[in-house]
Amino acid sequence: MEISAAQNKTERVTVWANQAIDALPSLSFYPAEKKNGLNATVLIFPGGGYVRHADHEGVDVAKAANEYGFDAAVLKCRVSPTRHPEPLNDAQRAMRMIKVDGEKYGVCSEKVAVLGFSAGGHLASMMMTMWDECTNEEDDLKDVCARPDAGVLCYAVIDMVGESSHGSSCKELLGEGASEAARAAISTHLRVREDGPAGFVWHTMTDGSVNVKNAMMFGEACCEKGVAVEMHVFEEGRHGLGLAEGDESIGKWFDLAMKFLERHLK
Repeated sequence: MEISAAQNKTERVTVWANQAIDALPSLSFYPAEKKNGLNATVLIFPGGGYVRHADHEGVDVAKAANEYGFDAAVLKCRVSPTRHPEPLNDAQRAMRMIKVDGEKYGVCSEKVAVLGFSAGGHLASMMMTMWDECTNEEDDLKDVCARPDAGVLCYAVIDMVGESSHGSSCKELLGEGASEAARAAISTHLRVREDGPAGFVWHTMTDGSVNVKNAMMFGEACCEKGVAVEMHVFEEGRHGLGLAEGDESIGKWFDLAMKFLERHLK
């Protein structure tokens, strides 16, 4: 793995061996200056429909988490035309890198949460439900458990098979004409398990891109399996709000999420 020049104490590293330094996936680290008694890292997955990465859902969120005392890392996974399970493999590998070599990059390895937006939220939800599936057998860290200690899902894509499915994300992740079985296999409300980590889920009623029912289905599945979950559905708000700074109502989500992580990562 190669490391690019650090700037503002940030290191950008490649995820896989023999990978070009400017290629995806990439993992960037943002250590907190003051830990505030916390020993945990938040691994962030920006959205972008599995075709790109939304910048405002990456570094800005990492720096905001730093203010609470959390170390942070931002993964830019491989995107279309790369197909499943490669993005999941990238996320699993990133989690293992933090758990094994976190101190090398200045971040805590003791507790690690995932936090994702939109399609990145789908990736986070796969990590919360499928952390030990589809493992890349060539990963030299494959024996390290990739289970996150908690997860935060922000207007996340969840359903890939039902009425509330997000067709474009499904197409980019699985390709055209994917079978119903293949789509169901990555519909994460169907994959929630009793040993899964606690989740914080938020969405808006007026999201015109990802139906709010995605959040509700994941939350309901957590309840059915006895998995701790905190849910917030805001009355109004477009898709892709990120930190939602300047919005008195929705902007509260980040503080609520950080307090949730403080409780579950101690």
